[in-house]
Order: sequence, then structure tokens, then C-alpha cells
Amino acid sequence: MKKAAILISKGFEEGETMAVVDVFRRAGVQLDLVSAEGEVVESNCRVKVFADKLLDETLREYDMLIVPGGSPHISIIPENPLAMEIIREFDKDPEKYLVGICSGPVVFAKGNMLAGRKVTSYPGEKYEKYFTDADYSSDMIVVDDHLVTCRGPVTGFCLGFTLLDLLGEDGDKMRNRMLYNQLRASRF
Repeated sequence: MKKAAILISKGFEEGETMAVVDVFRRAGVQLDLVSAEGEVVESNCRVKVFADKLLDETLREYDMLIVPGGSPHISIIPENPLAMEIIREFDKDPEKYLVGICSGPVVFAKGNMLAGRKVTSYPGEKYEKYFTDADYSSDMIVVDDHLVTCRGPVTGFCLGFTLLDLLGEDGDKMRNRMLYNQLRASRF
């Protein structure tokens, strides 16, 4: 079975992160919270989360690496040599998925990985300025080969379903189980 990891550090965005964790764990697919700092990581809204493991060389063994947004998280990760080395390896390996959520794709831009590629991110000049050499989209979720990016926190569940599909799992089963399809059909 394939496995995924979400790389977290101080200030990560907990909403989008935990939505993806929720989808994967309900589906029975391994997804580990991997901390680049310590066992307990404080999110941008000061929610303390226990990591499943600390960042080390074993992160290379995963099939999918997810980088959420949040501040100062998107500034901390690019300063971590091991994190960036592994992110670059995922980027170069067509058999692995590299995923950025919300402002998370800024980490990839800081690593000079996005030239000519289709991406999205949280909107606004503060973030979009990092993507001048990319093909920037306002779509909510963008899949460009094995690079996946999404726009913001509200896309967390939708992204989780999409990522399950990409890993060969049954995303539709989870869309139904979590009432996503009924939500799409209803009016508020």
C-alpha cells in the first residue's frame, strides 16, 4: 500500500492539514505527520499537534509528500537543508507526488522548482509574486503531472479525495462516505 507524509513546522495551517489527514485515515491509507522541529508542533492558530515522526532520511520512502501553508512554516521549511533536499528529490521523481496546499507552493518556488509548470496557491500578491516563472492558475486544485497544488484551507477535503485517487485508492468511496457528493448537490 502507498503511503503519504505531511511535513509540518511551527505555524503550519492546521485546517487544511487535518482535513487531508482525516480523509486519508478514514480511508485506511497511511499518512504521517512529519515534524521538521519537534514532537509537538504549534500551528498558526496555536493548536498543538503531535507529530507521528520527526523528519529524517526515511521520508524518502514515502510515495507522496505534502507541504501545507501557514506562517512562519513556509519560511522555516526552505531553511531546512534535509527537508529541501527531500522535496527536490520528490520533485524529480515521476513516481512520487509532491503536493503544496494554500501558501505551501511558495516552498517549491523558493527552491526554484516551478518554472513553466502549472500551479495554484492562496491568492493575492503576497503569494502570487513567487510564481512569475510558473503558469499560475486560479483553479482550486491543479494537477501538473506529479506536482499537485491547491488554493486554500477550504479545499482540504476535496484535495484529500483527489490525492486518494492519484494514489490509486477509491476517492469516490470517501466522497460518498463523508457526504461530499450530497453537499455538492444541495443548496444552502
